[in-house]
Amino acid sequence: MRLPVAGTATLVVTPALDARPLPAVVAFGAPSSLSIRIFKIMRRHDPARADAIFAHETTFRPEGSVILSGRRVTRYRGWIPTAATERAIVEVPTESNRAAYEVRLAPGAETRLDLSR
Repeated sequence: MRLPVAGTATLVVTPALDARPLPAVVAFGAPSSLSIRIFKIMRRHDPARADAIFAHETTFRPEGSVILSGRRVTRYRGWIPTAATERAIVEVPTESNRAAYEVRLAPGAETRLDLSR
């Protein structure tokens, strides 16, 4: 099977203290008129509708980890479909909830997420 892709994007994640690296990070396409705030509200109150509006764009898979200043930093890479939106939202688990962050899906783009704050 061949799928049209524009290239890859990377995600560099510093997890919360003592947290394990995520096995994967899913990115949802964000229509330009909708914000992360709307995404969070919809995911909390109407997940099925949120899934219909915010389409799955790519899954970032881990490429490797390194310890920097006592903290593990993991690099993820995801293939970007040719029809993907330029910005997307990733949702990551936290100690008490889930947090959403905006990432760039342009080929060659790198987004850094520091979840330790």
